[in-house]
Amino acid sequence: MKVADRARQAGTASLSARDWKQFVEDPSPSVRRALAARRDVPSWVLDRLAGDGDRRTRQAVVDNPGCPPELLLACLGDADRQIRWAAVQHPNADRAVRESAVRSPDREARWAAAQLRELEPDLIQAVIADTDWQVREQLAISTHSASVLEALMQDPDARVRGEVALNELATETQLWRLAEDSSAAARAKVAARDVLPQVVQRRLAEDRSGTVRWWLCVSHDRDIALMRKMSADPDELVASHAMTALEELTRHS
Repeated sequence: MKVADRARQAGTASLSARDWKQFVEDPSPSVRRALAARRDVPSWVLDRLAGDGDRRTRQAVVDNPGCPPELLLACLGDADRQIRWAAVQHPNADRAVRESAVRSPDREARWAAAQLRELEPDLIQAVIADTDWQVREQLAISTHSASVLEALMQDPDARVRGEVALNELATETQLWRLAEDSSAAARAKVAARDVLPQVVQRRLAEDRSGTVRWWLCVSHDRDIALMRKMSADPDELVASHAMTALEELTRHS
């Protein structure tokens, strides 16, 4: 039987116990991948194919909606980062998978876990305390918790605090505090928001950093009076962009 025919049968036909065993040992990766993708695949077949030498077959295993939590846990040790990532974010991942990912030495697994909305409070605290700023940054981007955002406002890395500013749940009070951050990079993130309260815009218009003021001119729904004022900015680049913004706003007013 040709490979294409075997793959079609492995992926769609009603299989006997003998068929399952035959196809799981098939020399063609395309046949084994078709088998791994089946919704009715027995758990022992997924177990077997999770260690397959073909990366795409292992990916099919971890992408299978029926992949059980215990196998997802095992997949956290896969050599391929995309497979580890998929295991963490699989709908069947349970507390054991999430905890293993959060406490893993593998940054990719911790990064994937930081994006999960259903992280338990103790695991969130572990992410907040993570030594890698990019893991904490992912939490700032993904969280839907006001208390987590408040905790990350205190992060020692300005890049993390800056992502708090871009989170849609950041409050006006938090944005004001970040607009007074010691780091220009964090303040620039505030200025780069698409929606920014006018009181915060006015504060940033007086920022000592030309980069922050430039972002204020190009990033969001700008205030015509503020752009008129900033068209006289001492920084020529800021003034030029403010003037362009003012012309656009005037045309559409």
